[in-house]
Amino acid sequence: MRHGRLNLVANGQNPPKTEGGETTKMAWKTLGTTLALTGTLVFASSAFANGRFPRAQRFIESPTNTSLVALYGTYGLLVSSDAGRSWSNICEAATGTYTGEDPLLEILPDGKIVASAQTALVKSGGSWCDWTTILDGSVDSVQDITRSQANPLTILALLGSYAQGRGFASQFVQSTDGGSTWSMPASLPVIARALSIDVAPSSQKRVVVTGLDASGAGNLLVSDDGAATWQGKPLSMTNSSAAPYLAVISKNDPNRFFVRTDAYQSINGTDTANDALMLTLDGGSTWTTLIQKNAKLYGFALSPDESTVLAGYGDPVASETYVAPGDLGIYRADVATITSDLAHASTHFEKIYEASVTCLRWTATGLFACTSQTAVGFEVGKAADASFTLSNTNPFTPLLKLPEVRPLPCAQGTRGYTCYSDPTNGFASVCALFQSSCDASPPPPMPHQRDAGLDASVIPKTSSSDAAAGGAGGAPATPSKSGASCACRSAGSRNADATAPLLAFALGVVLVRRRSKSAH
Repeated sequence: MRHGRLNLVANGQNPPKTEGGETTKMAWKTLGTTLALTGTLVFASSAFANGRFPRAQRFIESPTNTSLVALYGTYGLLVSSDAGRSWSNICEAATGTYTGEDPLLEILPDGKIVASAQTALVKSGGSWCDWTTILDGSVDSVQDITRSQANPLTILALLGSYAQGRGFASQFVQSTDGGSTWSMPASLPVIARALSIDVAPSSQKRVVVTGLDASGAGNLLVSDDGAATWQGKPLSMTNSSAAPYLAVISKNDPNRFFVRTDAYQSINGTDTANDALMLTLDGGSTWTTLIQKNAKLYGFALSPDESTVLAGYGDPVASETYVAPGDLGIYRADVATITSDLAHASTHFEKIYEASVTCLRWTATGLFACTSQTAVGFEVGKAADASFTLSNTNPFTPLLKLPEVRPLPCAQGTRGYTCYSDPTNGFASVCALFQSSCDASPPPPMPHQRDAGLDASVIPKTSSSDAAAGGAGGAPATPSKSGASCACRSAGSRNADATAPLLAFALGVVLVRRRSKSAH
């Protein structure tokens, strides 16, 4: 979720919020480090590598193994192969540097993970210790990805590029083999800067894209032939100041989908969050604003039977922007009620949770919410469903506590092993961030088979779900919570040949604060 806000002081006034500054730091990290490579401007990269306000941003559950869950946040990638009872960190020295705030993350049927790094996509190998680039973003930025439910190895991606004098341009590519090979990029009509993409679960030939045209107006592209041809439609009430991102397409009706905006308005000279949730029932011809609050709409979820909709509003903790504390939380509405009374849709939303929420996911397993370790004592919580009300002050059972995260044990020679050796951005550097007392030294070599004279307690146990998660070789078993470590962010290395496109897209972050469906 990119929210690069660079106007630090408006009309000479200090914004009301004073803590963190995480959002702008990420935008400046992208811009400043890129300019430093070109010799134009120099920033201390370590100032932005670690110490950012910890925030979970993308929680996903494996479609084939509900014990396998993954989380992407401002601190890197966390994985669990036991349904969240224990968590391992994979630092960015292994996956590649993550410079944006819109994490792209998918779990393939074999348990391998596809994630964003720099402007590229990377994919884990036989274990989560090894990563390879599957979609190179040295020229084109990967704007968004999605997967086909009917064909789980099919990945659809939006690419963006920028050229002096031409501006932004967007293309579409897809892979049918989990990212091993990709189609030739195809141009998109109407839209200059594509923002989000999704496939209709009930009609796999229907592909929907949102974005902005060259003038900055919001637009919608709909294809009913698998992205071979497109029909463009204006997306009313959206523009570069209220950028449109797909939240979800109904699995029951391919003409019903939700879009959310990434918007700010100036109140007393301060950029104030103003995100909205919108709904179309006719494939994008007409739209209704369902709910709009002075906070960031980081979370969205439909119940598995699509009878209930949730909107989760959160705080980016950015000193140069403001959110209304009273607007933070989760709002619930009955879908049948709002669709039968669109003119009064906002009145049918009931607030059921008070704290900041930065992601929501609702599956047959339960309702997951990304919260705040600092504010409520855990980073991710789980509830059976959304039947609770404000009278229940603790509706979520803690699923993830950051101080309990442990490093993923990786053998020497793997990319994951660099998480132990990176003195600035490896495991040890963020112990303070997670408020964890860590021993981030490399683990001893892990035996591949049980030796008769070896104490069984030091041999990692690999469950059937671990083996599924790691593919042929099996992912390393999630370490016991009694181990010591912490998670991390890593600066990594950059390709100097890619500085021009990186600079262009850093500037694009300033123009459009990106937030796609990734919190859903």
